[in-house]
Amino acid sequence: MTIVIAADITVPLPQSMGMKPFFKPRMDATANANGSSAWHRMIRLWKDNKELFDNEYHRRSVIEAVIGAEKQRLGHTLFSKRDDLQDKELRLKNICYNLLVLNKMKASFLLGEPLLNPVKAS
Repeated sequence: MTIVIAADITVPLPQSMGMKPFFKPRMDATANANGSSAWHRMIRLWKDNKELFDNEYHRRSVIEAVIGAEKQRLGHTLFSKRDDLQDKELRLKNICYNLLVLNKMKASFLLGEPLLNPVKAS
């Protein structure tokens, strides 16, 4: 049985593409990652400055929530075959989603309703 460490798979790929890997590590995670400097920096931030780490992680979760809402509303499939056309199609989906959100905000403002309905305590 081969045990695969998350850092071996999830860190080098985003780092090679110029992205910063960011996810909540397990409680027993260590900064040792067989030479992955991105993993080491992420763990050091998590251990040394939890508040800053949580703020950054919350930013990621908000972005993922928006992407999920967009996919739920407009679908997750791109119909174009060429990469350049898929890029254009995705940008158009983003514009459409933003227009939907702006339209909802405008309607809420004109009707004098709150943007978000308050959650009722149970």
